Amino acid sequence: MQVPPPEEAGAALEAAIMAAHDGGSLDDLASAFMSSYVVVMLAEDPGPDPQTLSPLTVSTPQGHLALVVFTTAGKCSRWAGNAPQYPHALQVRADWILNVVGDEYGVAVNPGEAVGFSMPPSGVARMKARAA
Repeated sequence: MQVPPPEEAGAALEAAIMAAHDGGSLDDLASAFMSSYVVVMLAEDPGPDPQTLSPLTVSTPQGHLALVVFTTAGKCSRWAGNAPQYPHALQVRADWILNVVGDEYGVAVNPGEAVGFSMPPSGVARMKARAA
């Protein structure tokens, strides 16, 4: 499978995020997220066959931990100064994220950006059930 460039891959998800912000369907956003590629920042070089990954996580204002993902590499690179201990990035399918994130984690998409959203752990659990 050929992976699209991050900027191209992020366009559909960003459109779904904007639509949801404008009152659009959260189900449409969930579907777009599940079929999108996202970029994660990592502490280690993932190499061609990553075995163990240490992705960037944050504590949200709502009090839960969240795995940070970005719709494009450009948005990811803006965070490099805030998290220098995560100098590597990996583009993955968003549904892969849901398979590896622990039950106590939410997901923060483009934190600090106008086009972003946060999903609490309960939302991640619903997405996992929906995908099953």
